[in-house]
Amino acid sequence: MAPEVRTLMKDALAALHAEAPAAGSAMAVALGHRHVRVDSESETFLLRSRHAKLTVEDDPGGSAELTVRMPLDAVVRLIDGAEDLLDAVRADRIHVQGALPDIVALREVMVWFVQGAIRSSTCSQLAERAREASRRHPRGSET
Repeated sequence: MAPEVRTLMKDALAALHAEAPAAGSAMAVALGHRHVRVDSESETFLLRSRHAKLTVEDDPGGSAELTVRMPLDAVVRLIDGAEDLLDAVRADRIHVQGALPDIVALREVMVWFVQGAIRSSTCSQLAERAREASRRHPRGSET
């Protein structure tokens, strides 16, 4: 998998904070003090709240309250409505690990993300970039 998930996430968060600031702020509040380690199979990074915005940062390998394994192809299936989040988690295509209150907070972040994405003209372009990246680097490919 190409190391594009981090860039897509950064770009999506920037778009949401610029184009749907209420949703962006709500995501930061919902995440609170928590750190989320995101593993996309090709890269690992942290998602955290700083100054009322969600940020994508290097993962220093320390502790995180939540860990999410989400390969790009699984994310694209969610974007396209081919699968819902619960089914992806049940089928272990997306894996979430953490304490229940932290998982509930992450769910709230995701709800606000979707609310912001529908209000963002940039997010549809980012969804297409995700689809293209997933086609270029299918899961299990060596490139």
